[in-house]
Amino acid sequence: MDFQGTIRKKGKFYVYDGKESEKNRIYARGFGIIKKKELILTKEEALFLHEMYNIKAENIFDKQDFTKYIALRELFIRGYKIVKEDGKDEIKNEENFSRNPLKVYKKYETKINVKKAKVISQDKQFLIVDSDKRLYSLYWFGQYGVYKKDYGKLFFLDQYEAYYLKEKGLLEGEIKVTYKFFDEIYRIYKEWRDAGYVLKSGFKFGGDFRLYIVPDSRAVLRSHVGYRGPVRYREVLEARAEELDELADDVLPPQ
Repeated sequence: MDFQGTIRKKGKFYVYDGKESEKNRIYARGFGIIKKKELILTKEEALFLHEMYNIKAENIFDKQDFTKYIALRELFIRGYKIVKEDGKDEIKNEENFSRNPLKVYKKYETKINVKKAKVISQDKQFLIVDSDKRLYSLYWFGQYGVYKKDYGKLFFLDQYEAYYLKEKGLLEGEIKVTYKFFDEIYRIYKEWRDAGYVLKSGFKFGGDFRLYIVPDSRAVLRSHVGYRGPVRYREVLEARAEELDELADDVLPPQ
C-alpha cells in the first residue's frame, strides 16, 4: 500500500494530509475519524501508519508511550480500533469502529445448587477437591476424571474456578494464588460467570479463556455450547503488554 501524503501533529492528535482517496483508504481500514474533511489520528495510530506503511510523519515520537503502543499495535494488526470511552476528549461522540463489531451479551439467571466442596491438595496450577460430581456435570466447573472418558475420579479445579466457588461459599479450604495478574483476570472470570456463562481455559487458542453461552440455565453441559472464542478485555491490555501473544477477541461485558 503506497501513500503519498504525510502525517502532521495537530494539538494532542495527528492529521493525515493527502488525497481524499488515501484518507478514505486509511479510514476504511479502521484508523482515525473524519471531521471537517480532516482525517484525525491518535498518536498510536499515527505511529502505526508511519511504521507499517512508511508514511512520512513529523514529531512522531513526541510523548509516545512505547509500552502502550506495542500492545495496541497487535490489536491494530488484527483489525481493531481503540476508542477512548472516558468522555473527556473531543472525539467522544464519534461512533465506535471495528472490523469485527463489538457484541453485547445478555445475562442469564444462574444458581449453583450443590453441596460444599473441600480442597484436598494443590500444586502451582491446579487444586484437587472432594466435590459433588454435579459441579462438573451440571455447571461445568473443573474436570472430573478424564475428559470425554467415563473413567477417573480425581476432580481438578483451576485457581479461578476455586476462588469463585470459595467466594460463593461452595468451597472450603485454603487456596494459594500463584497465577500472574490473577486479580485483573479473575475480575473478568467472575463477571462472566455471574452472568451465567461458562469459562474454560483458552490456552489452546492463545487466550486466557474460551467462552460458552448457555441458552438455558438448567442445561446440562455435556458438550461444547455456543463457542465464541477466547475472551479478552481492553482493561487488561496495559497490565499485560509484555504478553502480546495472548491477546484475543475483544468483546463487551454482558449487560
